[in-house]
Amino acid sequence: MSEITLTQADNGRTIDIWVGDRLDVNLRENPTTGFQWGIDQNNDEVLRVEGAEYISPTTSPIGGAGQRTFTFIGQQSGTAELRLKLWREWQGESSVVERFTVTIQVHD
Repeated sequence: MSEITLTQADNGRTIDIWVGDRLDVNLRENPTTGFQWGIDQNNDEVLRVEGAEYISPTTSPIGGAGQRTFTFIGQQSGTAELRLKLWREWQGESSVVERFTVTIQVHD
């Protein structure tokens, strides 16, 4: 089992992983603005969501951006288009200000 970490720089890429591999997606987020990253699309049969965690900044002033980490596990062989969006959930789709999309190919 491997651990793969993606960041905003990986937006638009295709990533190959193996069944059982852990995939972390780390994206900058500042929830004090009301905007938070959320999962827009995923194939749960291929790429299982393990969880999401917000990590506050340690050196930035209060209200500074931290990091949202989504954790996934390669579940079975196949392809998953993973789409994340930075939005204000209560305002709906019109509030999306940024998107992150990667294609994950999971191999046996």
